[in-house]
Amino acid sequence: HLPRKNRRGGGVGVLYKSTFKIISETALTTDTFEGLRVTLQYPETRSNIRVYVIYRPPSSSLSHDFMDDLGNMLSSAATHPNESIICGDFNVHYGNTRSTGAMNLATLIDNAGFVQHVTNATHVSGHTLDLFITPRASTLLSTPVRPTTLLTDHHVLECDLNVLKPARPKRCVCYRKFASIDKRAFATDIFNTFAVSSE
Repeated sequence: HLPRKNRRGGGVGVLYKSTFKIISETALTTDTFEGLRVTLQYPETRSNIRVYVIYRPPSSSLSHDFMDDLGNMLSSAATHPNESIICGDFNVHYGNTRSTGAMNLATLIDNAGFVQHVTNATHVSGHTLDLFITPRASTLLSTPVRPTTLLTDHHVLECDLNVLKPARPKRCVCYRKFASIDKRAFATDIFNTFAVSSE
């Protein structure tokens, strides 16, 4: 996670299953958005996926600076050999044809060779603020991205990915069958252990 240094609350983070391995993590925070890039490795195939998490504060305008910062990140993701997912709260009414900023953002994503997959409202007010973006040629998604539970004023975005499910970790656990224990002998052993240790 990447907490905010100058005030309480906020920040961005990635929650992942412990069977995956983190290869690298990099802060991507700029003057126009907070960001984190995490590279996860599939344990079964040793292949990697890069996850970018973005939060653009509402106070940050959809300026040329934001478009430049996001465009640089998209260019980096597009030229990297690993599969990429870019997601987060962009705080823009995506798909609103009356918003110049929203239309410029859609054009930037398209021109960079990416696809934005969220088609439903992600906010309680009915706007699409949270986006899920992958390269146009990617085959990573096996189901559409769908808003599900409303945790706060934002929905959770959910989808399935075309990756092998990690095997469950195996552990050796030693135990004794309590029903087969001679309880009197067990009690005597415990008593003798404490009696010896106290002498």
